[in-house]
Amino acid sequence: MLHETQQKYRIKGFYKETQFQKTPVGKIPREWRLIKISELATLLKRGKTPKYGDSNVIVIKTAHVYPDRIKFEEAPRASPSFIKKLPSQYFLKPGDILINSTGTGSVGRVGFFNGYPEPCTVDSHVTILRVNTNIALSKFVFYYLSSPIGFKALVSKAVGSTNQIELYTDAIGDTLIPLPPLEEQRGIAEVLSSVDNAIEAVERLIEKLKRIKQGLIQILLTRGLGHKEFQETPIGKIPKEWQLVRLKEVTTLIKTGPFGSQLRKSELTNNGIKVYTQENVLQRDFSIGDLYIYIEKFEQLRSFEVKPGDVLLTIRGTVGKSIVVPEHIERGIIHTNLAILRVNKEKLLPQFLEQIINESNIFIKQIKSSSSSTTLPALYAKTIKMLWIPLPPLEEQHRIASILKSIDEWIEVEEKRKEVLECLKRSLMDLLLTG
Repeated sequence: MLHETQQKYRIKGFYKETQFQKTPVGKIPREWRLIKISELATLLKRGKTPKYGDSNVIVIKTAHVYPDRIKFEEAPRASPSFIKKLPSQYFLKPGDILINSTGTGSVGRVGFFNGYPEPCTVDSHVTILRVNTNIALSKFVFYYLSSPIGFKALVSKAVGSTNQIELYTDAIGDTLIPLPPLEEQRGIAEVLSSVDNAIEAVERLIEKLKRIKQGLIQILLTRGLGHKEFQETPIGKIPKEWQLVRLKEVTTLIKTGPFGSQLRKSELTNNGIKVYTQENVLQRDFSIGDLYIYIEKFEQLRSFEVKPGDVLLTIRGTVGKSIVVPEHIERGIIHTNLAILRVNKEKLLPQFLEQIINESNIFIKQIKSSSSSTTLPALYAKTIKMLWIPLPPLEEQHRIASILKSIDEWIEVEEKRKEVLECLKRSLMDLLLTG
């Protein structure tokens, strides 16, 4: 495929270029030229300050502009009176490049407007760049401006203080970009678009898998597999063959992390026995973290030691997230913001408990109902012990956990595939956009 594209469009980036010219933006192939954005634009203007209302025209703001997508679904609508007075050139056309022109963290970020079922415009913090297609391909210009080199070029021209940073239209117009011959631009844009399409396809599949999983979870964790008769319980309907139990009935240990004088900040070191924190649970990664205690302190806190098969539960801040401790992790204890749930494996599968905590609202509803606060309270061992969970037969727990695990593994494979494609795109952009 790449060979065919090279033949059709003569993309120089697919073979070693030997003739370069030095330019203010670095070395570029000799047959390329530098051009100011103002020289290839038929329109380079900021949008108008809108009045919002209930017209059918969408107003795109800086928060909606990203290189991989424009968040149309989050954008507000303009008022009919504003639209009536808006000059026609401010209505977006397919191929328009949107450039965020204010705000730290968003200035210089670009998006590509590929059309939308409803008319769209931008507010005064976004600049519209409409490319003269006789000179340049808008998709090529977009890819260059969204690359690290192009982004850096735009941001370098922003002025102002931290909270009032501005990228003025004249500064955008003065920005130089390297421009290959038009047919070569088409070839480069086609290659990068192909990778973008592949990334979008993977993203759609991941979202579909997540929706399937969420639907399955609601069925599997409350209705089980193949049951026809159900019973009412304090947590809702569950199969008649299932039990409703409190956590203390199916665990051998429920213990919250060391508190107060049990583990002082001054006793933490950078080597020794690891201290696992909330981040290990939230990031689902036991390799991260740099908190340790000396072996002498560990001997005092041995009862807080983490063991494979334990379910770690977040109990402060972000409450109610869990993970099963895998085999072969670094020896360690839990921090103050975690609890250890050690299950009786003759009654309860750790992975099944993890799914109940993370994927259903069974836990969270009970935690919220135990507090008058609108935020989730800190969890204590006595509260955790009294929480209800549905308990299928152990064999059914294994089957349910296996089904959900297979979907998780599929999602993980697709997310890794997406990472590979994104890495490929970055490499191609570096290779193709500078010759």
